[in-house]
Amino acid sequence: MSIYETVKTVKGHSIYRMKGSKGFYHVKVTANSEVTFHTIKAAAAWIENNF
Repeated sequence: MSIYETVKTVKGHSIYRMKGSKGFYHVKVTANSEVTFHTIKAAAAWIENNF
């Protein structure tokens, strides 16, 4: 059972958050790093501008 759920996929990159939470959204940049956002909209805009 996974504790994270994918909420949106933009340009092949998944935006995910912890199940049951209403807080932070994460985008995995590489295998060892990720970027955290407060909104899905901000995460999607960041992916659009950087990939």
